[in-house]
Amino acid sequence: MESHTFGKWDYIVFGVMVAVSVSIGIYQAIVGRHGRLEEYLLAGRSMTFFPVALSLMATFTSSITMLGASAEAYSHGIMWILSEIAFSVGNLLELYLLLPLLKRLNISSPFQFLEGRFKSRALRIIATVLACVQNLFYLCIILFGQGMALQAVTGFSMTWSIVVTSSAAVLYTTIGGLKAVIWTDVLQYILMYIGMIAVIVKGTIDSGGIKEIWSRVMDGGRLTFIFDLDPTIRHTVWNVGVARVFYGFGFLFKPAYLQRITSTKSLTQARRAMLLALFCSSAFGVLSVSSGLLAYGYYDNKRCDPMASNQINNLGQVLPFMVLDIFRNLPGMPGLFLAALFSASLSSLSSGVSALANITWEDFIKPRAPQM
Repeated sequence: MESHTFGKWDYIVFGVMVAVSVSIGIYQAIVGRHGRLEEYLLAGRSMTFFPVALSLMATFTSSITMLGASAEAYSHGIMWILSEIAFSVGNLLELYLLLPLLKRLNISSPFQFLEGRFKSRALRIIATVLACVQNLFYLCIILFGQGMALQAVTGFSMTWSIVVTSSAAVLYTTIGGLKAVIWTDVLQYILMYIGMIAVIVKGTIDSGGIKEIWSRVMDGGRLTFIFDLDPTIRHTVWNVGVARVFYGFGFLFKPAYLQRITSTKSLTQARRAMLLALFCSSAFGVLSVSSGLLAYGYYDNKRCDPMASNQINNLGQVLPFMVLDIFRNLPGMPGLFLAALFSASLSSLSSGVSALANITWEDFIKPRAPQM
């Protein structure tokens, strides 16, 4: 199969995206009233539902989702789509059961609730420490997964991938505060959608159309739903379509999620943000799974499995590899996908850093130095 490497137009498209993200942070640093801590960490509690909704989804739709969900669908079929739907059902439940309580308490760290509910300062500190550790590991996985996939497929250095992504995220998060993070999330989430839709449209055309892909995916056993109760089976309707409801139900207690909900003007704006976010989450999950099924149909049509032919060495590289193949004659389009992939990482990184700053202040510093 003909290989393709990144050209100057690909790097230009990618560079513009990074520059615009940093520019938003600089703009917010200039116009924002960052003498007020609430303005810096919580956007002055003045945000409307639309940017907050897209920020919520950009925060938790990382490169892990883009690469992982597509790889899952490519190798094991459509079952993962149930996980995306179940996650949104869990979000819908907490919207009505938990959101009014947490919004009324007007807290920005979920661990403030734990201390108040169980009257234990020690419990709050333990939970905060564990959240910080978990968050740091999660951010490391995002950086490593993205860097590994791009290095193997495009030759883009893993080291530079990590340096560029983390430096840009830390820069605009630090100087612009939460408002900069939210507005860059909006830009990045739109880029992620554009990138995924472009891949699906072009890949479908190159594969002979929807009917051809559907036929190949069905013949390959990728459209099977498993209802077996055997717990040793990798994925069933019960463990991804039912159990994941409980995973979605706990998201309001994630620091980055609650921080954005707290930044909204009112309970009504917070509800609208969550409703739009859960719709966008399901839609992007469907796109991610569809891209994996498309990749299967595309390579089945070519009679060339990139894993079996040793052109890639792990399934997380399937989607970037297909992107470079289908866009090899369209300069700049691989760069658009690179921008979308980096956008997914940037949004999760900046949101994680902002949330870590907020809970560090609320749970460690503020109780000991309330006059600071």
